[in-house]
Parts: sequence; C-alpha cells; structure tokens
Amino acid sequence: MSDSKPESKPSFGLPENWDKIPEEERKLLQKPLIFPNNEKLFRRFTVGATLAMTLYMVFFHEYRSENHCFQPIRQWVAKQKENFFMLSPEDLKYVEDHKDELKKQ
Repeated sequence: MSDSKPESKPSFGLPENWDKIPEEERKLLQKPLIFPNNEKLFRRFTVGATLAMTLYMVFFHEYRSENHCFQPIRQWVAKQKENFFMLSPEDLKYVEDHKDELKKQ
C-alpha cells in the first residue's frame, strides 16, 4: 500500500498546473474555438434572426387553417393600419376648406 498515490481533487480535464498558469493565458485557454472573437456579433445576429423569423411567422406566413393563434393580432394590426390611412370627417372638412381657400387665391 505504500505504492498508492495520495488522493487529489478531480481535474475535469484541466492541466495539473492550472493554478500556476497566468490569468490572461487561462482566459485564452477557456475561450471557445468556434467564433472566438465574435461572440457579441454572433449573439446580435442570432437575436436579429430570431426576431425576424418571429415577425414573419406572426404577420406574413400563410397557415393552412383559417383560424389560428395569430389571427387576433393580425386583425388588430390590420385595423390600426386602416385607421392610420383614413382621415376623420373633421380632417376631410379641413382639407376641403383649405382647398377652397387655395382656389380663391
């Protein structure tokens, strides 16, 4: 039993001299190999692509059945667009009055 090694902490794949490696080198060793310098750019791309796909699926994709879970929000958006492009009766009256004034000049 004199041959047995003393118990040590599990290394989990780390080198034995991990504590002796300078902090900057440890950070480099821990950096992932895929997209090592573009984590922020990749994250922004992922968020943008996810948002774009979600907007497409909610507002533009044609589903087979007529009634689906996005129908209420599509109807609400259509109503808002219609209200945005329509003039109220007061606005129409103002436009007509202004047009008449311009004709008189």
